Amino acid sequence: MNLEPRLRGLLTVILLISCSFAAIAQSQVPNQVKYLEQGWSESQRQKFYTLSQGSQLMPLSWFTALEKSDSEDLFTVDSLSRFGYLPNPTGPDGLPVGFATDQSGGKWIGLTCAACHTSQVEKNGVILQIDGGPTNADLFSFLIELDKAIRSTVQDQAKFSRFATRVGAGTGRNGICGISLPGFPLTSRPSYRPVPRIPFGVPEEPMRSG
Repeated sequence: MNLEPRLRGLLTVILLISCSFAAIAQSQVPNQVKYLEQGWSESQRQKFYTLSQGSQLMPLSWFTALEKSDSEDLFTVDSLSRFGYLPNPTGPDGLPVGFATDQSGGKWIGLTCAACHTSQVEKNGVILQIDGGPTNADLFSFLIELDKAIRSTVQDQAKFSRFATRVGAGTGRNGICGISLPGFPLTSRPSYRPVPRIPFGVPEEPMRSG
């Protein structure tokens, strides 16, 4: 049977996954995660999950101190599983797969390739985790909700006070995350001015002809 190389590769992957399910199904504890055999060690896997690639989304202490926009629950209360991100029980700082800390100029949180390229397949109680597979996580919902959480923290004095208290307790310094931010002490809530948003693909000014 003469198949195109890509089709042969796809069939090989499907066969490999099927064999993996068959091999572990007998001894599998319900809902226990198993990893697809991909020829690398647990140490290498953790580097893929947690090694910083230079992304600095925000200071880690801010991220862990934020509340959801519509409640006093912490934004990270479910380890971001509501957005589809996968837990990493052995990872640092309790972050899910693909979230890493960067130590350049403080301790920042950011994303790695693993956030968008780690997936799980479940069948008959067997959960198989595939490194490099396309994620089922919703990055855009995560960013939208994070934006709402930040805005509500800035606008709501009580929410900001709780946020500042958590950050101060975590750093032991009179400065958020120990980063020097002139004019922005923990006890002072910054003013907020909404920035006008231009719909994607619409120019700021109409194009003129002639």
